[in-house]
Amino acid sequence: MAEVKKPPQNQTMLLLTLGSLIGFLVGFVLLLANLPGINDVRGFSAADDNFRDSGSSYEFFTMLPGLKVDRVEREAGSYVPEEPQFRSNGVYESAALPDPVVEEIPASYQAESYYLQAGSFLHKTDAEKMRAKLLLNNLDAFVKPVEHDGRTLHRVRLGPYYEKSDLDVARAALKERGIDYMVLRVRP
Repeated sequence: MAEVKKPPQNQTMLLLTLGSLIGFLVGFVLLLANLPGINDVRGFSAADDNFRDSGSSYEFFTMLPGLKVDRVEREAGSYVPEEPQFRSNGVYESAALPDPVVEEIPASYQAESYYLQAGSFLHKTDAEKMRAKLLLNNLDAFVKPVEHDGRTLHRVRLGPYYEKSDLDVARAALKERGIDYMVLRVRP
């Protein structure tokens, strides 16, 4: 008797997997072809005004019986949008925010406190830029306006620090970021 050759096991598994994949793809394409709504969109044109006669059961105008809708008849392509009207006519006004009041109050009358001054500026906007830079580096800072020789200086400060260790941590953070500072001591 002649022996019948059997295909190798790997080849059988490959054919079975390939057949399953082809069957899945054919089924998926047939499913996509039969989805509802595909045939309805093919003949649709935005210029058509026959959308109410499309066989849809949705009747917008009968759902809202008391609503009157005025239609403006225009030729196709003749629509020109109107210029929007704004109440302010392009002029915007903003109100200035009140300056915060910052007072130096030591924790106790028996202990001295320390502040770190990161800058002193003539213009408040420069001081606020420095404050923002410090805040972005997780350092809590404030701006204190001070009168000096008939001019207002805006000093950017961090603190108060009541413990020397807290002061050293803040000093190291400023030094690490390349920000110059001065240490101010406030006595009770």
